[in-house]
Amino acid sequence: MKVANLGVIRSMLLPEGWLASRQIFAQAGNSYLLRYTPPGLSQVRLCFFYRGKLTEVDSGRALRRILQQKLHRLEPAEIEELSEILRDQSSPELFQLEEAMTIDLNSRAVLMSHGRFVEFNFKAYSIFIDSGEDGCAVQEIYFTAPPQMWDRYLPPVLNSLAAIEWQ
Repeated sequence: MKVANLGVIRSMLLPEGWLASRQIFAQAGNSYLLRYTPPGLSQVRLCFFYRGKLTEVDSGRALRRILQQKLHRLEPAEIEELSEILRDQSSPELFQLEEAMTIDLNSRAVLMSHGRFVEFNFKAYSIFIDSGEDGCAVQEIYFTAPPQMWDRYLPPVLNSLAAIEWQ
């Protein structure tokens, strides 16, 4: 199964056997949430998300500027500057952020974060993609799973991400 023609994503093969488990469109503006899971494991999720609206101009400019720099681990000031983009992941009460950095994902600079949602004790690996021309349109791809399932399902997700084709 693959995701195709979704914003700046031309195509991405999903890990083998994963199935669509939820698809929500236009809940807010032109938002979407597409969720895929291994059969019978609804708590292991690979999601494609767009919030349906543009970020504030200052947040977009910060994202664009940070993505244009040499790949690097984000400093605390940069994380704060990107709090609108990182959403819950910028709040220590909600998310224990282990790492936030810019990475090259198949020849495109993206923002990557990973850590753990405090309330649910789910680990998360997230990609934030500048899908516009000014950093204000942000697509997200994120993988979440309980800690005991993380090591089994993260590698195939990373393989799928590494082979993503951009528009």
